[in-house]
Amino acid sequence: MFAGDRDLQGRTIATVAGTTSVEAARQYGDRVVEVPMIEEACERLLSQEVEAVVFDSASLLYYMRTNSRLGIHPGGDTEPR
Repeated sequence: MFAGDRDLQGRTIATVAGTTSVEAARQYGDRVVEVPMIEEACERLLSQEVEAVVFDSASLLYYMRTNSRLGIHPGGDTEPR
């Protein structure tokens, strides 16, 4: 699990194409994989195609809560600012 932004440096990150998260992911990761939906980003994380998912924290937390059986947990700062 990653504790913060610095832990993402040099990692492969999935995010949803066309969102503000793309630029954030590019700042953090070495390689950014853009996918059409958050579900696909999480599927790639579970299949180990990527090492992290960067996306809007509220949306990502909701997805993780409603799909808790997947065992995906937040890392870093997920509190609203």
